[in-house]
Amino acid sequence: MKKSKVMTIANKLVAQGFTRSQAMVKAWVLVKMESVETKIAGVTFGNRQKLLDRLTAYPSDMISITLTREQSNPYDKNAVAVVAGVEGKGSAVIGYLPRNMAQMIAPLMDACKAVQGAYKEVRGRYEQYMNLGCVISVRVLAKPQTSHADQSNDVRSRTPPERVMYKYIRPAPKSQVIFEI
Repeated sequence: MKKSKVMTIANKLVAQGFTRSQAMVKAWVLVKMESVETKIAGVTFGNRQKLLDRLTAYPSDMISITLTREQSNPYDKNAVAVVAGVEGKGSAVIGYLPRNMAQMIAPLMDACKAVQGAYKEVRGRYEQYMNLGCVISVRVLAKPQTSHADQSNDVRSRTPPERVMYKYIRPAPKSQVIFEI
């Protein structure tokens, strides 16, 4: 599974002008790291500073981050929007992944790989004239998250009971054999 992610990212980076070796290194680092923290770009556009200021009023466990691929973005063909949602209040775009991060994440999202964003904190405004910024964590999941509807497609549910393969757990006395499905 990891090889396909690495190659997917690397091939897209090569198509964008990276050498094969540079692309492989960048792709391998992204896949091997459990999560990557990054600042969000574009937080000073429009009303995003007000949105970030409002986020500081909520505890971090009420804030969720969704990464949304924007293939039709005229400024960046690899654009990945960062949408912050507050439980019970709504959601809004608060910025974008930086270009260098989006170059690696966008190919995964295009290939339907699971990518997860998590809210870390809002930073800044140390002085009145300073802007706010937001830090998130980006994580590439090993397997796509499945919903309850997708679980019906599990191999065990599609295989007749007499054809299910069992995995042996531990040695047992001859009179008793223990198996796990």
